[in-house]
Parts: sequence; C-alpha cells; structure tokens
Amino acid sequence: MELVEGETLTGRLNRVKRLGWETVIEMAVQVCRALKAAHDAGIIHRDLKPGNLMLTNDDLVKLTDFGVAQIFAAGKLTATGGIVGTAEYMSPEQAQGRKAHRTSDLYSLGAVMYCMLTGRPPFSGRSTVEIIQQHRYGQFDPPRSIVPEIPRWLDEVVCRLLSKDPDERYPDAYVLGLRLQEIPRKMALSEGEATVADRDVTEATDATAVFQLARSDDAAPTERIGDGTDGSADLTMQATAVTAQAAGGSPLVGGAGEATLARDLMKFEIERQAQRGRWAGWWNSTAGLVVALALVVGIGTVMWQRSRLSPEDRFAEGVRLLELADPDWQTARDRYLAPLVAEDPGRWSGPAAPHLERIEQLAVESRSRPAKRLRTG
Repeated sequence: MELVEGETLTGRLNRVKRLGWETVIEMAVQVCRALKAAHDAGIIHRDLKPGNLMLTNDDLVKLTDFGVAQIFAAGKLTATGGIVGTAEYMSPEQAQGRKAHRTSDLYSLGAVMYCMLTGRPPFSGRSTVEIIQQHRYGQFDPPRSIVPEIPRWLDEVVCRLLSKDPDERYPDAYVLGLRLQEIPRKMALSEGEATVADRDVTEATDATAVFQLARSDDAAPTERIGDGTDGSADLTMQATAVTAQAAGGSPLVGGAGEATLARDLMKFEIERQAQRGRWAGWWNSTAGLVVALALVVGIGTVMWQRSRLSPEDRFAEGVRLLELADPDWQTARDRYLAPLVAEDPGRWSGPAAPHLERIEQLAVESRSRPAKRLRTG
C-alpha cells in the first residue's frame, strides 16, 4: 500500500471552505484519469467522496479506499438489494439499492465537484434517510446560482453529472475529462471577445463626450475683456478649454469662438472615423460584397463536405493528421476524434483511445517547451 503524504480533500475544504473553479477542474481531470483506469479494469469505486481523495504536497490527487469495490469483487455483498456508500455523494441508483455502474461513480464525482465549488454538498438533511431521498427525488441549486463567477460551461457539466437518470450523464470518465479540459479554452476565448467589445464601447463613449463638450454652451465660463484703450469697448466671449487628448492638439483657451470650436471637433471626429472606417467602406462596396459572398460560399462548401463524411472517414482523417511530419493534433482531437467518442462512445472509445492518449502526450510536450527554454536561458 502506498504511503501518501498530504491531506484529504475534506481537510482542505475544512480550511478554505471552497476552491476556485480552475483548481476544481485540475483536480477533477486527475480523478477522471484514476476512474478511467479503474473502470477499464472492471472496478466500480462506489464510494467516491472528499474523504477518499488524498491531495499530495505537489497538488496531485490520489483516489483511495477501494474497500467497498473489493467487498463487491470478493462476493461478500450482493451487487443489488443493499445500500452501500456515503449518503451525501451517493448516486440515486445506489440509494435505491440497484446495481452501480461507471456512471454512478461519475454522479459521485459531480457531487464532490459541487462541494468543492460551493462549499457544501448538493443535498443535505437531518438524517441519512432524508439525504438519500433527496438524491432520488430532490432538486439542487445550480452551482452558479451560489457562486456566480463559476463558468457556465462548468455549471452545465456539474448539473449533467447530477442527473437522476444515469443515461443523461457523461458515458465515461474519459469523455468527462475531455469536456472539463475544454472549459479553460472556452473561457480564454470569451474573455478575448469581451475585451474587444469593451474597447469599442470606450471609443464610442469618448466620441460622444467630445460632441457633448462642444454643445455645452451654458456650462462655458463668460469673461468680460476690455479693448486696452478707453475701456468703452468691451467684448463678451465664451472661453472654452478643450484638452489636447480630445481635440488632437494643444488646449484651446479663450480666442476660439463657438463655431470654430465645433468645427475643429467635428473635423477631428470625421478624420478619426475615416481612418477607422476605410476597410468598412470597402466592404460596403460591390467588390467587398462579392468577396464576402465568395467567403460564405467557400465556408459553407467546406462545412457541407465535412458533414457528408462518414464516421469512419472522420476517424481516418483524424489519424492522418496525427501521422503528419508535424502532427496537427489539435484539429485531430477537436474536429474528429473527440466528437466521435462523444457521439458514439461504445463504437469509438476503444479505437480512438490510443490516438487520444498520444494527443495528450503531444499537448504536454507543447506546453513544456517554453518552460524548458526559460530554465536553460
């Protein structure tokens, strides 16, 4: 038996209450790998809970206590008719005394992830019987309703894992691990789009502020200035100051009249819009529309051809991409192999497994290369 130095997930949660969503994904992916190895060997854990997850000093997750699984394997308990497991993390089918499957372990993992994200299990009660009834018939609050910063994709994964019907959960730990690893990439893409949108809003707000400044005649200070001779001739003028950042030059104080100021501001804004909109004008021309139509037709043709590919052809294309001198492993994984496994795990989990494992190795190597250059430099 391996001696693991560290603490259980229960101990960690007692200290910090809940974990960040990035940490939850990292830990859950490691648990998925452990469950895949156990399930491939025909072993169902049946009692996955925070107390059975050891966290090493290097933040590795160890799945422990296969005692319940060993009892079933030795024939000391029947596979049906008895309730075995921990109530807070027990699947509905186990709560009914039915036979446990690999999806039962995935339900328990979903309950553990819920606890890591929110600081509490999905169901609680005053007695074990009450908690078991909640697993069978109760409805839980989505994690995102408790912790709004949780990504919606992660919220959807946890809610699917906690489905009452085993067939509505993920088919196996391998597919679940793939879905979890997609979430950080989706978050990075969504944050990039939000940054572009914020920049456009800021530019539009700046332009509006410039024109509002030009129109605010009532707010401009009025100053009485003599002509320097006999004091009989006075000139009342509007002295308005505009910063260089807004008007594209040095501040304008006094001397410029309202019409001149508005003209300069209008000229500045027109020039800025012209510089920004050259390509927009081209796209609105006949040539731009023709090019746009050609792009749409081309993309549609590619998507149509891809939709005509049979599952066998898609699998062969994914393998071909991996056999290139410079393997295009991301396309092979995201466009061909992983979707096949998700669509028909019974047919494609086995054939795709060695290729997906190689892709994981390539992904690890690609992430480690920059780190190696930094260490040697």
